[in-house]
Amino acid sequence: MPSASRAKDDDVARAEALASLLTSYVDDGHAFDENDAPEELKSTIASMRATLGTDALDVLRAASRGALRGNGNTPSDGFQDARAMTIALTPMFVAKTRDKRAMKVFVNVCAAKGVGVPMRGAEAWLANQIPKDCLRALETYANDNVSAMECAASELRFPMSCSHARLEVGTNSETRAVFDVAVEDVVARLAATCEPLKRFLVELALGHVAEKHDCALEAEYRLLKKTYVGSRLPENHVIRVVAPTKSVEPLASASASAMNEKRANEKKRLSYDVEFVNHPLTAVKVVARVPAPLDPRRDVVVCVVREGVTIDAKGYESERVEFPFLVDAKSARLTVTDASTLTITVDYLPYDVAVERARAEESTAR
Repeated sequence: MPSASRAKDDDVARAEALASLLTSYVDDGHAFDENDAPEELKSTIASMRATLGTDALDVLRAASRGALRGNGNTPSDGFQDARAMTIALTPMFVAKTRDKRAMKVFVNVCAAKGVGVPMRGAEAWLANQIPKDCLRALETYANDNVSAMECAASELRFPMSCSHARLEVGTNSETRAVFDVAVEDVVARLAATCEPLKRFLVELALGHVAEKHDCALEAEYRLLKKTYVGSRLPENHVIRVVAPTKSVEPLASASASAMNEKRANEKKRLSYDVEFVNHPLTAVKVVARVPAPLDPRRDVVVCVVREGVTIDAKGYESERVEFPFLVDAKSARLTVTDASTLTITVDYLPYDVAVERARAEESTAR
């Protein structure tokens, strides 16, 4: 399979995993409501509800059933072109602040194509110009005593993609939290030439980090001269794009040999479900079905990290189950039932607890 096609399939698999995770969350008895969700899920659910409205759950269920692959299982709900897109991040600005525990927090504001420009003044943004309305709103923001998040809720709405927290050890052996926030490429590059816009985007990114991860950040921050802080360059983000249904004619000219070659190069996929334990959430389970003749004890390798679970089985695609929150990798438990079902159970890890543990490990290392 060509590398571009494989990358697209990987993107679709990640989107399907997220859709499956969220529908499982609802099916387990949890409300699809940001006010009744774990802190790390609040912004994701709020964003989906705001974008898709009452159709949000229908879109997620369709995606989890294979709608993103165009395999014929898509209901006629007007969202057949829902897809995931991988965006590459280019470092632009860095803000340094601290959380309520006085731990250093770095927020990298990055440029990426595909995040989207603000709907208000979109034509000007796409023409590489800052809309006049935006400049006036920035002037008002600078003179009024309001937060960037409050201003974003009314006039200055900028799409953003926020990463998970990365807890690292800095050059002075202090634990620090690093976040990458992506904004549309043209917006970030225009901000580099407009100090008020740069300041607003940085303050909005800080607000998004605090809201998504429920971490209280100090109001004061410092804009560094560096373009990036972190032990490694920013990882790609996977964002979800939903477009209206389009009428697409089947490709009748596709040759049988090309289809056979594609099938020959494709690996089989493992089947798995994600279950949420208790309410409020205390743990998450990944239940994978391992088909014969594979032996779950011998032919399957499971890796658990703070952001998710990876399942590797001989002859099958590697399955990466990413969680929109942190988990305690050391708490992972594996059980095998019926000689074919592998269950991975891992405890939910709140951001505050993760920070405390990192600080304790830092003190022990000293």
